[in-house]
Amino acid sequence: MLKTAAALLFLLVQAPINPAQPPPKGSIEGAVLQSVTGESLDRARVTLSRLQPPQTAPVSGPITPLPQIPPVQTEKDGKFIFKDLNAGQYRLSVQRNGYAGQQYGQRTATSAGTVINLTEGQQLKDIAFRLIPAATITGRVRDTNGEPVPGFQVSLLRSIYNVNGQRSLSNVGNATTDDRGEYRIFWVAAGRYVLSVGGNSGLTGFISSSDGITQIIRTGGSSTFADRIFPLTYYPGTLDPSRATVIELQPGAELSAVDIVLSQPATYRIRGKAVDAASGKPPTSAGVSISPRQETGAAGSLIVSAPTSATVNYNNASGTFEIRNVLPGAYWLRASSSTDMNEPINLNVAGTARTAMELLDSVMMNSSRYAQIPIEVSGSDIEGVELRLTAGLSIPMRLRIEGQELSSFTGLDRIRVNLRPANAGSTYSNAYQAVSFNAEGTAVLGSVSPGEYRIQVSAPSPDMYLKEATFERTDVLNRPWEITNQTSGTLNIVFSNKGGQIEGNLVDAQSQPVRGSQVILIPDLDRDRPELYKTATTDQNGHFTMRGITPGGYRAYAWEAIEANAWYDREVLAQYEAQGKPIRILESSKEPADLKLIPAPK
Repeated sequence: MLKTAAALLFLLVQAPINPAQPPPKGSIEGAVLQSVTGESLDRARVTLSRLQPPQTAPVSGPITPLPQIPPVQTEKDGKFIFKDLNAGQYRLSVQRNGYAGQQYGQRTATSAGTVINLTEGQQLKDIAFRLIPAATITGRVRDTNGEPVPGFQVSLLRSIYNVNGQRSLSNVGNATTDDRGEYRIFWVAAGRYVLSVGGNSGLTGFISSSDGITQIIRTGGSSTFADRIFPLTYYPGTLDPSRATVIELQPGAELSAVDIVLSQPATYRIRGKAVDAASGKPPTSAGVSISPRQETGAAGSLIVSAPTSATVNYNNASGTFEIRNVLPGAYWLRASSSTDMNEPINLNVAGTARTAMELLDSVMMNSSRYAQIPIEVSGSDIEGVELRLTAGLSIPMRLRIEGQELSSFTGLDRIRVNLRPANAGSTYSNAYQAVSFNAEGTAVLGSVSPGEYRIQVSAPSPDMYLKEATFERTDVLNRPWEITNQTSGTLNIVFSNKGGQIEGNLVDAQSQPVRGSQVILIPDLDRDRPELYKTATTDQNGHFTMRGITPGGYRAYAWEAIEANAWYDREVLAQYEAQGKPIRILESSKEPADLKLIPAPK
């Protein structure tokens, strides 16, 4: 018996030790098809990219990029395969001539695709891309005399939405007019677009014309041809992008004769001087700018970032400026100067800083100088404008949490106060941010320039909501807050820990749970307050929860596919109003909210 045990032990000791087996590799395979006929598409380029895994610990040194995966091209059967893949997260996309590009999981032309989570050894099969034929748009660009305008950039633009629901125009395709003024933009995804002419085309040089040799010059917001300035123009011939005709492109369509006529409107000049209000001297390192004065910054409004043709010349030594090629209209004329680090620090502001970085932010913010005035350009040049730069206002603030002593609360350092312009384009930046509140609940909102604002305050706890924001007994939470050079007083902020809550489940048309989908809660009233909108993502069982909801009436929505932030736009939301679930929230209430997924448009 002992001999047998000894022999077995000897064999175990002598047996070779197998090294650790490498983890099994995975694969991703599928086919590319034509969406209408279902036929296989060859020569489609399929791209797979691996995403960098999230860092769970601080990284010392540069992050090594992941190796690129060579793209593959489909054969006549339309099939593709990626082999020997490690576990991880991937994005998969397809492109082919004559078709709109597509990402894996993409439901509409403007929505984002989904990430593939590939496990060890997983063989992901039967992925089917159904490519939609791309559209083409063609036309001519002429002047008011019917002459072709060559070498100009024609841009196809579509609306995108920021986190406040305001729209801007994003470029999705370009073409340059030829010698006949003709352009062609191809391989465009179906959708709604706006067309513009102007801007940098890259064409600079000399061309032959009936008048001899004429130089073509390009500038950032306008184009010059034959010594004539054509401002940025939108189809069919308007300078106002909000009045542009929307073009609806259908899959595979070729829309022709989309012609644009460029006119040469009268332009004017603005001259003046910038001075520091305290010293009466020109500010150092200042800049002057001009931008359209728009009526509203509400959700759904179109934001234009710059004037269409103006060029600015500023002299730092004398403080004089000249702005040329200004079109008739209403503008904000502004000047700003950089921080002078030699100036004394405002002790009221610096005293609230709790870190060196917050102190630096306070110094930078409160040492800058600003000036902004409205200006109307109509019929003549404007001379003798004076911009008096001031340091801006320092507004003291006081915080209160309803029913709770501040000494018992530990989240004061998480509160931030932001001022968002109520009128688009009316301020130098999108927000002013307060430093942390101290233990007594006070802080200072520094270097605020005059203007009209919407106030936003981040909640210190998930169950809290912002109940009040008053300035000298005036409500500045539910209506715009007008700040002038004479503004003085204290901003009082009140939070309540009695925020409402909703909890529910999301199912599809077959009553199956929908996981990983976003649920949006939208207020019935005061939709210009983005903080009232709530979002949640469903878990693997289609379950979701929202907390810290301000009391009031709401509707809850869950879309299979919608452009990010488009729900802020009243016109977009009106299409789905009947499909939202109405919910009434009271303080501390917990309401059920079972929803059905709103399907993507076909």
